[in-house]
Amino acid sequence: MIKSLSLLTRKSGMTKEAFREVWEAEHAPMVRAVPEVRKYVLSFVISEAVTANAPIQAMQVDAVAELWFDDVAAMQRAGARPEMQAV
Repeated sequence: MIKSLSLLTRKSGMTKEAFREVWEAEHAPMVRAVPEVRKYVLSFVISEAVTANAPIQAMQVDAVAELWFDDVAAMQRAGARPEMQAV
């Protein structure tokens, strides 16, 4: 099993709400339509982490997309599909 993680960042000027809507309504259905994708998890960051005495890396991430495939060949086939190209 192969797991691919993508860190997603919204475009400048885009609200968090609009970003989430685009991913849930447009991109997620395209990803789910790809037969090689065995599991798809989309996790949205809802607030900044604040932990006492813990360093916070300066990186803007609005969501994490996890895609699971049977193997590398399946991941490559999925990446070549029009749906994945559009995402």
